[in-house]
Amino acid sequence: MKFRKSISYVNIYFPPFRGAGAVRAISFLTFLAAKGFEVIAYVPKNAIQSESYDMVRIHAPLPTNKDRIGKRFFLEIIYSIEVFFRVLFGKKTYFAILSSPSFFVTFFSSLAFNLKGTKVIVDIRDLYPEVLFRLNVIKKNSIIGKILILMERMLYRNSYKVLIANCYHSESTRKLSPDKLLQVRNGYDKDLFVKLKDKKKDFTVCYHGNFGKLYDVDLLRSIIDSVNNRHVGVKFQIIGKGEKDYLFKGKIKNLTYISEVQHEKISSYISRCHLGISTTNGDDFVRQIYPVKVFEYIGAKIPSIVIPKGVSGEMVEKNHFGYQFENNELDLIVEKIIELKKNKILYNEIVQNIADNRDRFTREAQLRKILDVLT
Repeated sequence: MKFRKSISYVNIYFPPFRGAGAVRAISFLTFLAAKGFEVIAYVPKNAIQSESYDMVRIHAPLPTNKDRIGKRFFLEIIYSIEVFFRVLFGKKTYFAILSSPSFFVTFFSSLAFNLKGTKVIVDIRDLYPEVLFRLNVIKKNSIIGKILILMERMLYRNSYKVLIANCYHSESTRKLSPDKLLQVRNGYDKDLFVKLKDKKKDFTVCYHGNFGKLYDVDLLRSIIDSVNNRHVGVKFQIIGKGEKDYLFKGKIKNLTYISEVQHEKISSYISRCHLGISTTNGDDFVRQIYPVKVFEYIGAKIPSIVIPKGVSGEMVEKNHFGYQFENNELDLIVEKIIELKKNKILYNEIVQNIADNRDRFTREAQLRKILDVLT
């Protein structure tokens, strides 16, 4: 194997973890291995073994979403230090792709790779520390905030290329030259959406994903209640857990709630539905995000309703895959759901258009962009 085609990959999210970070990690690794690259993945100790690439397991514990911010920082730094030394004394590769978050793991591993002369590619899924500032977890002008900004600038300055999954920027990424930035959106896994299930008998609206601070969970519940009050025979299937998941538990008319589904089985759930919905909050930077669920609705060949208006909704409307609304347009959202149920000609036109064009939105289609960077 030529040294030029060797790549290290660092990400704290791997199966059995089921979030979007793990999905993106497996997509990267599978794609690179299939293209003939020798891949070494630095993974948590409980990561599921793969025969497609080598693994270096990190034994330090990782924080959970339930941990307080101080404990999360502490555990991430401990994990980062172990990654630093395993990289520093591990096998050298020509490239290294580092996935952020975790910001600390990305920063410390980049230091080690830079010391070894490896070309570092930073893959930004969520823009840290900017997210912490936007959510008021840390004050931007505080000492800690200023230190994090300095670390971010060092990280990007010493990188060979910066990949961005979304459209929002921090002050640091805005200052990067255009030839250093490359957008690689998420897309859907085409292998999971080959054989789609038959539709449910009743028109069903699907939501899947965790309920975090970026999501408008109250609006989702209001949509369910408002549609139910119209007595139009629309049902809902909600898959997810997190903050306020109690809003969907218990006996709620026309609602099926599922707390968690293995990612490899998600297509069999959402493809049986008729319409997908994404409800994030109205923050400016959230409008610049492409939620993974929207791509998976495309993979399942079902129309989408995206809230709020932003780059994801523009993509959906531009390609005639669905509609976008603001968070305060509850009545319009409800009317559109009912219209799509009743107007079969309109609905079938959208479904056919998705079927004809969905291949452009696979993860593999996005990942092909990386080959120009690596060859």
